[in-house]
Amino acid sequence: MNRNKQIIRVLKILYHLLTTKKGVTIRGFSELFEVHPKTIRRDLKALSGSYFSLVSYQKDHDKYFTVREKLVGVDLAN
Repeated sequence: MNRNKQIIRVLKILYHLLTTKKGVTIRGFSELFEVHPKTIRRDLKALSGSYFSLVSYQKDHDKYFTVREKLVGVDLAN
């Protein structure tokens, strides 16, 4: 796999997580980036291992992911 593609995808995932209010599902990311759901799970795990605090919640039989409003002393609302 091309490492550059992976980095770009992870950055795009982070952008989506930071800009959406309701969160995004693994299936949604998988379809958006045309990769296997396991790939998205690995990408989310890599993000959660960094400074980003991921939050997940269950709704309508789907698991949604988003980023906490505050992380590392930064208020994302402003």
